[in-house]
Amino acid sequence: MKVVLALTAVLFVLLDNRVSVSAHRRLPHHTPQRPPHTHPADTYIPAIAGDLFTAIFNPSEFPAVSVGPITNAQGCINAHNSYALIAVAYAGKAIRRAVKITEGGLHITNVDQLREQFVENINRCSILGKSPERFDCYERVITDLFQEIATANQSHGYIFRPIILKALKRLDKKLARVSQRLQKCLARFPESATSTTTEPQTSSDTTTTVGVSSSEPQTSSDATTTVGVWNFL
Repeated sequence: MKVVLALTAVLFVLLDNRVSVSAHRRLPHHTPQRPPHTHPADTYIPAIAGDLFTAIFNPSEFPAVSVGPITNAQGCINAHNSYALIAVAYAGKAIRRAVKITEGGLHITNVDQLREQFVENINRCSILGKSPERFDCYERVITDLFQEIATANQSHGYIFRPIILKALKRLDKKLARVSQRLQKCLARFPESATSTTTEPQTSSDTTTTVGVSSSEPQTSSDATTTVGVWNFL
């Protein structure tokens, strides 16, 4: 009996040491703070939060987009705005496909209020310390709002959360590429770029939007005549 107890004690000591080592290995490393004026990949989402809300929850009001020939810096900015909207429109459609809710379950009346709430929540997510936390937070904001709307309509269904998360990450990468291509485009027109005061924006009031699209995101047929750096979607 004493031998068994001794062996048991030794096993507990070894196990305790193993747990201690494992716990030590799992200790997170110190992550230095990001320097100011940098743009980590997942910080593009808050800038287009309002348009993303429209693309997801009110797609009939999302504007169709046209892209004309680029002949100066302002044309680069217009193309940036338009292609950002196209990326948002496709993301909105992908996210809606991830939601299976009974007919009429996504009808909303207080659009402006929900849009403001959505933007505020997305902005709160953006201040979280780590990229995975921010993306998870963005996804929860969307999922929670879907559930809130469905509950208000006395509907039920299923939400494929991994698909939403994947769509958000893909959107963010596209927005990053749009931003990079803007810089390349502006480099082709250095003189006009210095005299252009209009800031690049991704809001739906961009001057290149025309009409309203309730289904597929659309671009005009002259989009292929633009500077080649924009052909990425």
